Amino acid sequence: MSNDLEHQLITILVEDVDEIANALKSGVRSQVFEDSPCRAVFDLIVGYWQANGTAPTRYVVDTELPGFPWAEDVDVAPSWLAEQLRKRYAVNQGQALIMEAVPGLAEDPYGALRTLYNGAYAVTETITPGRVRSDMSDVASRRERYITRTERTGGVGLPLGIPQLDEHTGGTMPGELVVVGGHPAGGKSFFLVNAAVALRRAGFTPILFTLEMSIAEMEDRVDALWSGVSYNRLSRSKLTDEELLRYRDGQDQLAEMGGIHIESPEIGDRTAGALITRARQVRADMALIDQLSHMEAGHSTKDLKEHHGSIMKQLSIEISRHGQEIACVLAAQLRRPDNNQRGGGPDAATIEMHHFANAAEIEREVDLAIGLACTGEERRQGTKRLHILKGRRFNTKSWLLNWALQDESRIEVMSEL
Repeated sequence: MSNDLEHQLITILVEDVDEIANALKSGVRSQVFEDSPCRAVFDLIVGYWQANGTAPTRYVVDTELPGFPWAEDVDVAPSWLAEQLRKRYAVNQGQALIMEAVPGLAEDPYGALRTLYNGAYAVTETITPGRVRSDMSDVASRRERYITRTERTGGVGLPLGIPQLDEHTGGTMPGELVVVGGHPAGGKSFFLVNAAVALRRAGFTPILFTLEMSIAEMEDRVDALWSGVSYNRLSRSKLTDEELLRYRDGQDQLAEMGGIHIESPEIGDRTAGALITRARQVRADMALIDQLSHMEAGHSTKDLKEHHGSIMKQLSIEISRHGQEIACVLAAQLRRPDNNQRGGGPDAATIEMHHFANAAEIEREVDLAIGLACTGEERRQGTKRLHILKGRRFNTKSWLLNWALQDESRIEVMSEL
């Protein structure tokens, strides 16, 4: 009976462009077909449609995959057939997940629950209805998208926590990838935390992945920037009485606004796919990842260049999936400073794209590249330079920032360079 449903849907799809589009929009994917010949024909139909813009005829299918048994006298709606196949797939996958997780529930309940949680999300994503192609005939949805952007809190794009930077770039759009580069202890983590704070204040939901520092260290940074108290004193538990009141009030306010997701994924869960999937699970508007050197490619690579290139490509693809776009900010290490930079001389504040480790792989995928740097004197004065090194939608620009962490915690523009 179930295979009859598959044959009937395939019979309807062949030679009908509209029904192919409708089936894909409703969530029908190759995985829902249990019958191998049906799955093969479905893949052929979709591939032909995507390549040529038209539906294949039965002659094409019979030529490529001879012997397929077409259904006769199909008298049911294709939408009903599609929904039956999706339901069957969901039930079967759900049962398989339970069978996989239950045996280990007593010994490792957290692992079993993680298996169920991640597996259920993956199954749902596979058959979630969504648009996969556009002929731009749906004018209303494009106009609605325009209005939605103009009504966003704080502007069209998502803020990065530096108003002058956001004004110049128009904000970070869903599906865009931002890379922030700096030397070790150069401010990359604080930049990401400052962006997360700005996002939450503007009503957006950020998720911060810390792959190097502990969650507690990131929480201290968030608390300091949110409340404005001295990070140096907070990290040593030496806040003044007045700061302690601001610190606690800030924590209460942040909690009331929904908090900020901070997670430290285990080894094996640090691929671009795993991180962005998790960001979507919590309905985050932006994923902030600290940092590239601690991410995983998910497969073997011959060298660090290929490793970084693979991660950047995966990340670019994951965040820009149609209908599921999510903005992302990634911290990345700059190449080791030369003698002049290491000494804190004038060259230390000069950063260009080629200073990124494996710069070509990064430049190829990013929409915005930012560099943070300072001379020795600027470091002593609590200032840094922010350079836009690359922008797809805007020109390069630089600012001198007040990078206050001693007596207060605040990051703001002092002047344009």
